[in-house]
Amino acid sequence: DRAFEMAATHPDAMRGLAFLMAWPALREAAALAVDRAGEIRGGHDDLPLWVGRLVGRHPLAALILVRARARALLMLGPDVAGEVQALVSEAEAIWSTLGEDASATDHETFAAGLQSEARRRRVW
Repeated sequence: DRAFEMAATHPDAMRGLAFLMAWPALREAAALAVDRAGEIRGGHDDLPLWVGRLVGRHPLAALILVRARARALLMLGPDVAGEVQALVSEAEAIWSTLGEDASATDHETFAAGLQSEARRRRVW
């Protein structure tokens, strides 16, 4: 329990998340992702694996990770536009499972913001 608490409050949210996912302490990892969503860096190599582990029982956490990955890849430019669009579709599918109780930004708002950023960066 102490290790999980230390991971959840680690100064680097991604290191804490990596520890919890490796344990695996999925409930605690999901809580960290939701509580510290603004600190999730989408460029982490293991994010797609973590999404797969979380999506069934912790879809909000999985959604946060997918969206972080999409935003991070968008910064890489047009070479990854197809992957970004696939992530947007994945985010939409996860969003649809959350129902109206979701505390995350709705999918349309997220997608519109991402498209606006893509146009600004001339990715799509």
